[in-house]
Amino acid sequence: MYQYNATFYHLTPYHTNGMRKFDFKNGSNIIKRITQSATFALLLSFAFFAYEMSSGAKETKEVVDNLEKIQNSLSTRYLGLFPEYISNINLLLNDAINHKNNSELRDSIIIFEDVLYYGIRSDAKGFRKMMENLLTLTDNGCHVTIAFYNVDGIPFKQMIRDKLLTYEYQNQYHSEMRSYYTGLMRVKRGIDSIDSNLPRNEYDNEVKSLINKHFNKSFITNVTSEVSLRDFYRNIDNRQRVDSIITQRYYEYSRDANHREFASSVKSMQRTLPQETDSNNVITLQVNKLCSDLDSIIGYYFDKPIDDITYSDYYNMYKNVTLTIYNVLQKQPNIELIPLNESIMMCCWMSTIDGESNAIFAFPSKYSTDEIGFTSRDDAIVRYIHTMLDGIKGNLSHNSN
Repeated sequence: MYQYNATFYHLTPYHTNGMRKFDFKNGSNIIKRITQSATFALLLSFAFFAYEMSSGAKETKEVVDNLEKIQNSLSTRYLGLFPEYISNINLLLNDAINHKNNSELRDSIIIFEDVLYYGIRSDAKGFRKMMENLLTLTDNGCHVTIAFYNVDGIPFKQMIRDKLLTYEYQNQYHSEMRSYYTGLMRVKRGIDSIDSNLPRNEYDNEVKSLINKHFNKSFITNVTSEVSLRDFYRNIDNRQRVDSIITQRYYEYSRDANHREFASSVKSMQRTLPQETDSNNVITLQVNKLCSDLDSIIGYYFDKPIDDITYSDYYNMYKNVTLTIYNVLQKQPNIELIPLNESIMMCCWMSTIDGESNAIFAFPSKYSTDEIGFTSRDDAIVRYIHTMLDGIKGNLSHNSN
């Protein structure tokens, strides 16, 4: 993240009739500079958010109203909690569409979002509208760049795990995986010291002894539930398999501890996405088909009792939903898709129209979907988004070489 350096100012006093006064001209300029800064705007936005979340007392409402009046005049403003600001994202995209219809200039959109299906269930209509807007923009010649989590990358997998495992079981999962990697390292070092010329049964016994020494019996039983112990010894470094077994176990613990919440989540996912009828618009029909395809994918993995839905079902559902959206977008002109293998600090949607940039940004939360959204025209925010994009492109170019 960028960092602001605090600068302290000294207001020179002078004396009139024995009273100490300030240079109000310089003082007002300083106050103006402070109140127009992104730092002040963000602090005010967080204050507004805090008051909004508090009780509905008359005094609180008056404070909120006053904060809102000040906030609306600033370059950075609080928009609300996810998914409230999805409508603001669509307004930003609509402004770019309307400008493109009346201008020959080539505008641009830069998007950083953890997933391509952003808001698919929390605001299904907003998600659909966002897809229509993106297809319209690219079709009209606007350059759109979208950076999102690669479905095979660590951040995407971590995000799904964080979504499905409670905080308590996330900690237990990480603790068990650390123990596994430590034991694996010690076993592999021990295996390297075993005489490879030993008879097969003696060699296996040596390996068995190492594993029993560095892994407890319950762990061995859990990770060998579907294969023979001998096969496990031969595949002790099958880390992906071990990870999936451990993840599934803590997923089941989390599901059983919050069964009603899980059932509600599944029911929400099973709701069909909105369709637009009586339209001959090519893009509308294209998005209709996309929504139908996404419904089919979700139904394939979730059309079963909740206790039969596995962690793998969830992961593969989200993965295939992402790939389906990706396949639609990549066929569009004027679009650049960047799958990310690194975590992003914030999601953002920024339009640049006639050289003027306007951004909406939100801070993803590891433990909640209640992301906090802001809108900004502040130069520092705009520069930060461009810096993120330049850094990612530079990293991709370096890795490709």
